[in-house]
Amino acid sequence: MHPIQHAQSRPDHPAVIMAGSGETMTFGEMDAEANRFAQLLRAHGFGSGDAFALLLENRVEFFTIIWGSQRAGTMLVPVSTRLTAPETAYILQDSGAKLLIASRRFDDVLAADEIVEVRKTANLHTGGTLHDVTAELHPAIAAASVEAARVLDIPVVGLDFIVEHPAKDAFIFIEANERPGLANHEPQPTAERFIDLLFPQTARRSETA
Repeated sequence: MHPIQHAQSRPDHPAVIMAGSGETMTFGEMDAEANRFAQLLRAHGFGSGDAFALLLENRVEFFTIIWGSQRAGTMLVPVSTRLTAPETAYILQDSGAKLLIASRRFDDVLAADEIVEVRKTANLHTGGTLHDVTAELHPAIAAASVEAARVLDIPVVGLDFIVEHPAKDAFIFIEANERPGLANHEPQPTAERFIDLLFPQTARRSETA
């Protein structure tokens, strides 16, 4: 049975009960909100077949937007909140969406080409690429690593940086590691890879042994 029929026959009956928060919406409320949203779409020039995208976590408003879109004859393009920015951009472009509706959760997304310094804390990886051991390294980062090990005056197995790219000189120092361990994002033995990088002949012999 369509929600409109429920709204007419039992408007005060709960249509949605959100798990966790317990927030509810009746069929009457959902029908009224859906109607308002459909009118809003039409007022902004959306007609039959026009597409808009929805980037929204699990919220009660999701249902009113779905039914409002159906009432307006528009095409709703749902976008998962777990996608990366490039993946989201691809969906928006490929779908031809004329509008993106998102919650306030996403209002702090940086503008294109804007760079922000991430707070200095250990094991914080939010985007970009991870380079545990790489032969591609800017001399400034190499020099900073040597100097950090000298100042700390302890046996250093590894140093963690946030870098824009290994070949660029911009970096933010995070922490020094004094013992070998497993990088928690693959995992992989960083100390072993570092030794292999320093002594490639030994690494090749061990692989063929």
